[in-house]
Amino acid sequence: MRNPCLKIKRCLLLVFLVCCAQPATAATPVFTTSTNTTSAPLLGRYLQVLEDTTGNMTVNDVMAGHDKFTPIMQDFPSLGFKRNPHWFHVQITGDHLSDEIYLLHVDYAFLDELTFFEIHEGTIIQKIHTGDGQPFRSRPVDYETFLFPLKLKANQTSDIYFRVKSTESILFPLQLFSREQ
Repeated sequence: MRNPCLKIKRCLLLVFLVCCAQPATAATPVFTTSTNTTSAPLLGRYLQVLEDTTGNMTVNDVMAGHDKFTPIMQDFPSLGFKRNPHWFHVQITGDHLSDEIYLLHVDYAFLDELTFFEIHEGTIIQKIHTGDGQPFRSRPVDYETFLFPLKLKANQTSDIYFRVKSTESILFPLQLFSREQ
């Protein structure tokens, strides 16, 4: 005869797993700026990623297919070696911004192509194409890795998209900081 306790334990384990499981399409939280930040926060857990299997997607395509993005659950995203371009998305609200210049920092220099888009209310505010396969002067800030000035203002929300293509491993450590930091 079978052990009834074993059957109960299996049922309880199944119920626990179903209740605790997070769906793959769970919404990624919006990053809200803070007034008491003394260091530049890592934004990896606020990022979503989408693989562009055709290599032809535009920012309008990825905005329209926003439900196809997958949340990244790492502070320091690492995708490994990938042949196809990848799109990263983060949404930032400026609820606690002061009148400073803010920068997004991609702290990894070995991305062949890196295109930055800042979007407010569905309108592209700025687009910057750079990368280690581009002339150094394509970088908006003269720095060893990649710094992108934000036009985000207090109480405004921006959608930020990055298109990344590289022959190296794709690492995407992203931070937000003020120029004063």
